[in-house]
Amino acid sequence: MTASARPEYGVLAHEFVTLAGDFGHRIEPELCLDIARLAAAMECIDRHVDDVACDASRTALWTSIFALLARGEVDLGLPLATHASRDELHGAVQRVRDLAVRRGVLPRMLRIVKKEIATSEALRHTRDARVYVRAVVREGRLTAALALVVAGRACGPAFRRFFFRLGGPANVVDKLNDASADHSRGEIRVDPGLGLRARLAVAIALALPALFAAHPRKARIVDLGVRYLRRR
Repeated sequence: MTASARPEYGVLAHEFVTLAGDFGHRIEPELCLDIARLAAAMECIDRHVDDVACDASRTALWTSIFALLARGEVDLGLPLATHASRDELHGAVQRVRDLAVRRGVLPRMLRIVKKEIATSEALRHTRDARVYVRAVVREGRLTAALALVVAGRACGPAFRRFFFRLGGPANVVDKLNDASADHSRGEIRVDPGLGLRARLAVAIALALPALFAAHPRKARIVDLGVRYLRRR
């Protein structure tokens, strides 16, 4: 996670419909909106959590966020700077909860979010480049899993497998560009030098054959990669 907006959430919302269409799935407008709402809310939550540098305060905030998401409790305990921040964060968590309840997927979403919290903190604390890269891939897959849970039966198994696999390397590209800035802000402890960048690049290369094999339009993968890199 970074203190700036995480682009993978925007990619998640923007690309989901197009990629699903390549597999013959027509995504209804309301589902498109829900995926966009999910992406915007999760980006907001991440941004506020990343603003909390103290480990103990951030852990307390995560605990409060999870309680609100799970049970609708309203006291976030909030080590945040302003009441406006509290209101914005509370609203974002409530929107995720409302969406999950409406679609009947709250228990599954809670399991994913719990894993995301643990993965996020692992990324912050590890100094081992191998552990960091594995956690980056896991974080990306969990982000993709959130969208797939919301989509439910609107998507078939072939697309679900592809999109889940895509989440990992998409997040790796993000970290490849952002690791140095994340380190300078104190958000990660791993050395962001050439060793880490090489491992991230290898992770992308290793993921590509499976993505090409799983997608019916190979050119789409190339186009997606080029456009994502240009956004950086």
